Amino acid sequence: MQISEDEITKRYAKIYLEILMRYREYIEESESLYIAELSKLVTPEKESIVNIANDIKGKFPSYSMTENFYEAANYAFEYINENILTVVMPIQFWLYPEETVSCGAGDVFDKATLLCSIFIALGNPSAMVLTKEQPTGKLVRVYCEYNNKLIVADVEKGITVMESYDKFLESIGLGGDRQNVSAYEFNDKRYRTIV
Repeated sequence: MQISEDEITKRYAKIYLEILMRYREYIEESESLYIAELSKLVTPEKESIVNIANDIKGKFPSYSMTENFYEAANYAFEYINENILTVVMPIQFWLYPEETVSCGAGDVFDKATLLCSIFIALGNPSAMVLTKEQPTGKLVRVYCEYNNKLIVADVEKGITVMESYDKFLESIGLGGDRQNVSAYEFNDKRYRTIV
């Protein structure tokens, strides 16, 4: 995706404005959200998310989650890849999915909560964001169950299908030895610590 320097600057400015307006009274305090509260960041019921899901559903003559979800998930990934610029900000903060859509930008975590929200709005309530924190950095994936398999999305690289949840965990280094690692998963209804 080729974006001009002016457009990149505008998107950064819009994100900064969102942060300043939301936290204008507390800007010097650190933003905090308990890990167990992360489910607030998945918002499949918000109008902008529902509109994206409806646009994707409209690509099918008669959308059926059981028949069309895998293809719809790929359309959702395509939407994120084409419309949401990945930015790394110098401060830590959370964007809600509707803010990520409005700004047209967000970090990998923001993009993952947006993708999870779209998956749920497409009719798959099993969609979860999984975050693994380790000394070398943070890994974020979105996954959901579909046709007795797991659809796994890396918002930067694409969607793959895995045979099982255990195989998925193994693929991201959460198989056997889990020392010096913490991992958790969440969606709009649930939160669970894995390690």
